[in-house]
Amino acid sequence: MNKIYNWIEEYIPLAVFVIISIVMLLQVIMRTIFGISFAWSVEVSQYLNVWVTFIGIGYLRKINAHIKIEMFYDWFNKKLTPSWQLFFFIVKKILNILFMVALIWLGLQLSIRSWNFRSAGLQIRQTWLYICVPLGGLGYLIREIESIYHVVVKHKGASR
Repeated sequence: MNKIYNWIEEYIPLAVFVIISIVMLLQVIMRTIFGISFAWSVEVSQYLNVWVTFIGIGYLRKINAHIKIEMFYDWFNKKLTPSWQLFFFIVKKILNILFMVALIWLGLQLSIRSWNFRSAGLQIRQTWLYICVPLGGLGYLIREIESIYHVVVKHKGASR
């Protein structure tokens, strides 16, 4: 099951990015060469860009590639004993988890409330745009819990 999740987390955003590239390339070619413009291409690209951003956050958490501002945490962490370092690491992770739970909850609320609204070009429900927010938050949450497990239970270092 973990192999399937890893594959989905890594390759679905890549496939979505390729689709965005193909749609935009097709739009440029059709407009430049044939003088034909598709109204739906910009909307598809925008929606898929939002999807790739939110779905990709779980994978970025997995490889620890998020942009972080941890100057204060790093400075403070150097002055502490290892047991206090572990304590503040867990506090930091709990705050991340609380933020992700809030993101999932509010993203679900937004998705549900947007059911009756349709997009301008494609006429699809806005729910399909906003549902990527809780899905991405869930992916990040899974990786955050996995990070805590590796540090606290398996004692593999608090660098993540």
